Amino acid sequence: MSSYAPTNWQDYPSLATAISAARLNNMESGIQAAYRVGTGGLTNADIANGAAIAYSKLALTGQIVNADIAAAAAISYSKLQLAAAILNSDIANAAAIDLHKLNIPNDATKVALGDGTWGAPPAGGGTVGGQLDYAQITANVFTSTATEAAPLTVVQGNSVSYDGSPLIIDFCSSYVLLQSSASSGYSLWDMQGTPAQIGRIGHTTNNNAATIYFPALMKKVYTPSAGLHQFAVRVWGNGGVLAGAGGPSVDAPTFLRVTKA
Repeated sequence: MSSYAPTNWQDYPSLATAISAARLNNMESGIQAAYRVGTGGLTNADIANGAAIAYSKLALTGQIVNADIAAAAAISYSKLQLAAAILNSDIANAAAIDLHKLNIPNDATKVALGDGTWGAPPAGGGTVGGQLDYAQITANVFTSTATEAAPLTVVQGNSVSYDGSPLIIDFCSSYVLLQSSASSGYSLWDMQGTPAQIGRIGHTTNNNAATIYFPALMKKVYTPSAGLHQFAVRVWGNGGVLAGAGGPSVDAPTFLRVTKA
């Protein structure tokens, strides 16, 4: 039934509204329609296009889907619940997001850690090329009697806790001394770890009659076990280094430096 027209009943002796099957059936139809609405049987076809039902009367929670929203709807950003919902794939490569919008601390002493947080570089870890240890000497070191079994330490680093990543260990001297061939002119250099020798890193020989001097840079790539380590460079034979505090007319320090490979 698309609509219901109630009967305007009249008392006897009027016969205008005499009881008939049609009028009784009309009454039954109205009762049936009212019952259907009261028990949730109302369908879309029962609602006129001009009904203008208030939005507050509609139970739409969880019912509106993406297809219901027009492309031109221009819904305000503040009305969208996007907390923790935006993924990396949602951001275009050309988005050009300002650095200050990212949760990066403005602190040069902090780096990105493996757990996604920011903090001080871990001891013995840090970033590639980052310095993990440095030690220097500013006085001459020379030997003519030491042997490989009892070498002379030239420079020794600090005890540092490393994370087990590969390292680059540099030894640099601007003034290496090597005695003449008349004094068995050779020197051997090695690198000491904790607790034993890592290996030889240099072998110099002088076949001349006079002492020679030259700059040297010796490097070693080494992967220690995780934990405390202390590195040193040692020499034996007939050689050493001349070192000073640096500056005009002064020898530069001789140093050992450890960086992350």
